[in-house]
Amino acid sequence: LLWFIKSAMISKGNCFMDKIQFERAKEGNEQIGAEYCIRHITEPADIVLDPFAGSGTTLVAAYKQGRDYFGCEIDKDRCESARSRILELELSKKA
Repeated sequence: LLWFIKSAMISKGNCFMDKIQFERAKEGNEQIGAEYCIRHITEPADIVLDPFAGSGTTLVAAYKQGRDYFGCEIDKDRCESARSRILELELSKKA
């Protein structure tokens, strides 16, 4: 996990751990961990970039937390999986 912040955030007294560990015993913990990190490290107007988006876990978490997001993925099947997950969320929100 790599993130960049403006120095103004540090002066507001914001701080965060440099290690966050989640148990992988239950399916879905990756999503919970991604949502936790995005909620605590970013602000609602921030942009989340995942340069290795895979199946879209980080992008889905950013969407759920109300952040703008961008993802890159070289594997066509994984890219389609990520796109489908986001579209499914968008359609369920409109319903």
